[in-house]
Amino acid sequence: MTFLTVSERKRRSAERFAAAAEAVMADLSAYARAKGSPGRFIVFGSAASGSMRYDSDFDVIVDFPPGEEAAAYNAVEDACGRHGLKADVLAGSLIDGSFIERVMKAPVRILP
Repeated sequence: MTFLTVSERKRRSAERFAAAAEAVMADLSAYARAKGSPGRFIVFGSAASGSMRYDSDFDVIVDFPPGEEAAAYNAVEDACGRHGLKADVLAGSLIDGSFIERVMKAPVRILP
């Protein structure tokens, strides 16, 4: 019987979450391209900086036109669910512009 240390389990979880985040970003890029709208997903936090941890979630701002925002929000939830990530999704229409400005000063990945 093989036992894993706590630090090894955390390392493996972080690696799995990093791979899942890349898969989610690929799904969201494909979604945004298929829509062909001016919408975008702004990924920030550990997924954007490449520093996923065992307890990381997927931080993203859904920045789509009002008529498309709910569907794009659901696309994030669905993609994260498929890949086993907790999602922290913010609707661009509901957050203050100064928050987006702060987010944009840190590492971000803008999709598509």
